[in-house]
Amino acid sequence: MSPILKKFLFVIGGLVLLIGVALAVFAASFDPNDYKEEIQAQVKTQTGRDLQLSGPLKLSVFPWLGVEANAIGLSNAAGFDDAEFARIEQVEVRLRLLPLFSGQIQLGQIGLTGLSLNLQRKADGSNNWDDLGPKQSAEKEPASVEEKSSKPLDLSIAGLDIRDARIQWRDGSAVTVIEGLNLETGPIESGKLSTMALSVALTLADKTSLDLRAEGRWLFDLAGPSARLEDFQASMTAAGDAVPGGKQSVGLTLDAAYDGQKQTAEVKNAKLEFVDQIIHLQALVTALNTGPKAHVEMNGQKIDVAKIAKALKVELPPQAASWPSLNLDMKSDADLAADKVSALALNLGFGQLNLDANAVLSSISKQSGSGIVSVKPLDLHAFLAALGYPLGLQKSPGPTSLDVQLSLAPDLLSVDKLNGQLAGEALSGKVSVKDFAKPQVRANLDLAGLKVADWAGASDEGSKGGKEQKKSKDDASADINAMQVPMDWAKDLNLTARVALSRLNAYGIKFRDVRWTADARPGSPVKQQLVANAYGGEMAINNSIDPNQPQPVMGVNMSAKALGLGDFLQDGWGSRWITGVTEFGLNLQSKGNTVGSLRSSANGDANYRLKDGEVQGVSLVDVVRKASDLINRGKASDAKAEGNSTSFSELVGKFLVESGNLRVKDFGGDNSWFKFAGDGVVDLLAGRYDLKLAPVLLENSTTKNDKTLSKLIGLAIPVAVTGPLTAPKFKVDLESLLKEKAKAEIDSKLDEKKDELRNKLNDKLGDFLRKQ
Repeated sequence: MSPILKKFLFVIGGLVLLIGVALAVFAASFDPNDYKEEIQAQVKTQTGRDLQLSGPLKLSVFPWLGVEANAIGLSNAAGFDDAEFARIEQVEVRLRLLPLFSGQIQLGQIGLTGLSLNLQRKADGSNNWDDLGPKQSAEKEPASVEEKSSKPLDLSIAGLDIRDARIQWRDGSAVTVIEGLNLETGPIESGKLSTMALSVALTLADKTSLDLRAEGRWLFDLAGPSARLEDFQASMTAAGDAVPGGKQSVGLTLDAAYDGQKQTAEVKNAKLEFVDQIIHLQALVTALNTGPKAHVEMNGQKIDVAKIAKALKVELPPQAASWPSLNLDMKSDADLAADKVSALALNLGFGQLNLDANAVLSSISKQSGSGIVSVKPLDLHAFLAALGYPLGLQKSPGPTSLDVQLSLAPDLLSVDKLNGQLAGEALSGKVSVKDFAKPQVRANLDLAGLKVADWAGASDEGSKGGKEQKKSKDDASADINAMQVPMDWAKDLNLTARVALSRLNAYGIKFRDVRWTADARPGSPVKQQLVANAYGGEMAINNSIDPNQPQPVMGVNMSAKALGLGDFLQDGWGSRWITGVTEFGLNLQSKGNTVGSLRSSANGDANYRLKDGEVQGVSLVDVVRKASDLINRGKASDAKAEGNSTSFSELVGKFLVESGNLRVKDFGGDNSWFKFAGDGVVDLLAGRYDLKLAPVLLENSTTKNDKTLSKLIGLAIPVAVTGPLTAPKFKVDLESLLKEKAKAEIDSKLDEKKDELRNKLNDKLGDFLRKQ
């Protein structure tokens, strides 16, 4: 080594030693605690807040420039709840000096213990941190060319050690707390992998607690810039009343990368795990600086839905068979700069159910777009039965499939076009839902046919005999009467609906050209109308429900014109016990909160006209003849029977509905044998008659020449009608009638004798007077 170089190095070494000695002397003589008051005064001047430096300040100079502070507190902004905005129990930062001469920044481990931060935003939008930020200049100067192209800093940190941090967030009256925040990393140096471990506990505003644990490897490169996250694993446990089942845990693993030169960010190999069920995720974002575009894929195979339901404490129907596994596959492409999703494809398979959906969002922020959903043909009844939700049939009469065109706008979901089939019947229409907070539903649907029993099962025709069955029926009726009738659904209902069916089979009763309409607005009664053609005539039912009264009020208006009553009864109840063409009208109103109160308070009126029909199963003429013969001769007449029915040319009448009973009034009608009259009660709840008829036997060629009937011509014959609605029983009370007739005949003969005797006396008296 040359003498000159040795001298130069000697001088440099001496200068370094001199500087080191000077710094050591400075550190030994300088006490930062002497400047606490000045530091606190400067903070007060700049922010208006009080800074408390309760603990000692420590300063080290060489070879590290280090600061250690303890018990630091900063007061809150005026008008906010907490006394302190922030508090730190201990903070330590160290910077190595010599590497600065070569452009390197080497920090020691940064330690932060006991951070407590109270953030708050009021209902008016003001917060407690805006006054701490730097003052905004009137105009920001553009960065110079040198700044834009400057070489990135050569930065390294020995590690981060954050312990027991707590952050409280108040947003109006809602409070969220993050506590127990611990973060520890390995050495942090550009381009080299480091480790990290994070743990934190959160308490949300609804008292739900979240416990989060995460660890992985990561690196950053300032030259790129670029960053990478490898083998990231996180687990979260949620507990609280708002959590299904009270407590649940999920896990997440992934790899992620950011490339500043390629302007890309990517998530790969992501797996979301819940009760051993896994959903795979991956995402790629490109053109980050010029116009971000994202591609997202999600898929899951053989997902055990039943196991998930069990973990969430969702009870599956006990009659359910083994639930099928769920397969799903979703792909999406979004242009974030243009605020749109250019393509969204979803395929879902769940047993027999196979659904395909394709959608486009023209505006993500405005939630507007359109899509197509297709459900491939399936046996809906068998599918639901396997899930434990059986309908009337275990197998559908035909396949169910749907093709739906959707449109989405802010606070509006519209099914613009619906085509398909429901259990083999053609289905089409439109449906829309507006204002999701208070839904406004509009529907217009057409269905080729519907058989109610296919969906709801066979009707209960009731018990048909036996005291034990009767008791069971009464008990069931009592239970039904005590049942609450839910009405809350109708209070805020906003609905306009029309459903048209070409064919409707309601437990055997067949209707054609059926149209059901409904209209409801919040605070107003719900109104419904059903009109249909049936059995050669027309039927119409209008119904209203007012749930806004202290006791909900229900009203029914029903009419029928030219209805073939015999076929109607045969299809509905299996008996043509009465036939004819009928006109019918009913007005009924009821109120109450239970089935029983609605039944017992039912009141209204009705009228009917039945033409050219007959009552099956009984010939009233024969009943009268046999009753008369039994009374007069002790045996039935051997006269020819008139048949097993009673015909009529017309039956008319009115009845009042009083507390669930029909009180018959103005009953009348006639046929070639009788002129009808009567009154009584029909108990609709029990389904039984209690009628007293008084048909007057008319004179015709048969009655005039019949020895038995001729004696009853012109008399009102008492007939009691009892028994169930579909099988009435007739009983003629001729005994009292004949006794009254005999008494009348005796009285008549006595009157004749009296008149004859009176006449004789008058004649004799006249003769006597003439002789005088």
